[in-house]
Amino acid sequence: MQTLNESSYFIPTEYVNRFAYEGRGKQSKEPTVKHWSAEGDSNSNGDDDGGDAANSGLLAEEDPKVMHSHHNNVKGRGIKDVETLEKDFSGSNAPASITCYMSAYRRHLYIEAYFRQWEEDKYLNTSTFSLNNYVKALDVIEQETAIIKSLKYQNLTAANIADWKKESFEFFAQLGNEPQYNVHVIAYVELLQKLQDLETQ
Repeated sequence: MQTLNESSYFIPTEYVNRFAYEGRGKQSKEPTVKHWSAEGDSNSNGDDDGGDAANSGLLAEEDPKVMHSHHNNVKGRGIKDVETLEKDFSGSNAPASITCYMSAYRRHLYIEAYFRQWEEDKYLNTSTFSLNNYVKALDVIEQETAIIKSLKYQNLTAANIADWKKESFEFFAQLGNEPQYNVHVIAYVELLQKLQDLETQ
């Protein structure tokens, strides 16, 4: 089965790959949500680990890509920027329970009607959307100004923040690995406890 062969709506692979990390460690609650494994280099794959469909039901717990792919760690992007995509995915689960029983032609028409209605609803809320963005921009300017003043007061630069970010990546990447010296210390303490137990007997 080839993906996206019945609809003219496409989502860039970049957004899918950035969004895929949220499915880590848990299986989908919706039975209609499927992982499409595409064949060939010309098709998109939504795995954040570059795997196939067999490995995507329950993704691995440890992957350094999770930190780097998080929207807060992508330059010029944040959590709010992908909420529309998340809502679109969630909303599309409703028609999926119906379209799975339709022919390809009727399924195409239903999906087309669904997205047309979705677009009309968005246009109705354009004024509210613009106002909210304006208010958000004012809040960001006010907060960023206070943060910049605080950084200057503490003699901190953007290089310091970049170093902290790099250190946090390294810390979480090694979080599951126990240092070698800790192993020896624990073994030594356990032997002392056994010796104490033997001496008290």
